[in-house]
Amino acid sequence: MKDLSGFWSGQYAYGDSRAPINFDAEISHHASKLSGVITEPNSFEPHAGTLLSATMAGSVSGSVVKFIKSYDGGHDVRYIGQLSPEGDHISGDWTVIGYGGSFTMRRDKGRELPIEALLAQEVD
Repeated sequence: MKDLSGFWSGQYAYGDSRAPINFDAEISHHASKLSGVITEPNSFEPHAGTLLSATMAGSVSGSVVKFIKSYDGGHDVRYIGQLSPEGDHISGDWTVIGYGGSFTMRRDKGRELPIEALLAQEVD
């Protein structure tokens, strides 16, 4: 099984005319369990432009990735997706109280580099 620990960038769509929402995730993967933190821009008035934070908890079984995103002081969103054979992409669907859409996530390769490599890139 691929280790999913690390930084991921993603996007979820509502399935209607609203613009997709980008998000970042920092995932810890131990055995078949996932945990982490997700941040995204708040698109709902009157808080539009602020940052939302949520925890995530879930599991991986084969290529199936399931997790629940729990917003601070808010609601839970269920995600289920398929992990690519390379282990660097997850795509699937999300649902919350009778509503849902699609999502994709990609491993953030830039954040996987050792700090020395990142610093060297900034100097060049």
